[in-house]
Amino acid sequence: RRAEGALFAKCLAHSDEVLVTEYGSGGNLEEGMLNGKLNEVLAGQIVCDVARAITGLHASVGREEKFAHRDVKGKNVVLFCDCQGLCDGSWDASKHVMTAKLIDFEGLANEAECRAIVFEGTQLYKWPKMQDQSLKSWQASDWYAFGVIVMDLVEAIRGEFKMREKRVDTL
Repeated sequence: RRAEGALFAKCLAHSDEVLVTEYGSGGNLEEGMLNGKLNEVLAGQIVCDVARAITGLHASVGREEKFAHRDVKGKNVVLFCDCQGLCDGSWDASKHVMTAKLIDFEGLANEAECRAIVFEGTQLYKWPKMQDQSLKSWQASDWYAFGVIVMDLVEAIRGEFKMREKRVDTL
């Protein structure tokens, strides 16, 4: 169930299970932040792209159910470059148009699945005030994780980003 948000939502309208794969030529967001390749303009675009993906999962427009991703984090945001052909990983945010897509829908769940299937996600991105396994709590946790990504992007632009797993003592 790895796919981009909009493509996955379209597949929900049918009973068929479909695997959609797409090559993320820019790597994942965490790699981009570690490599120091991000600028303010690209960070703003990434924030908008990820916010749209989360909103699309949480909204019930065109379908009966709402969903929670339950594992929003930098590694689950893939960057796509407008490079001609395959990118060699040496993209430059000042020269290329990048888009970001949310991936890894292993933890995706509706209200019933949130309560029935125990899923922890990544603890460092999980909403600390989460009290139960309801859809509402998981959706709040998705937005909390989104806020963590925004903070990570600010640190990356300043050249201060370190992988979150290595900063446990600072949280």
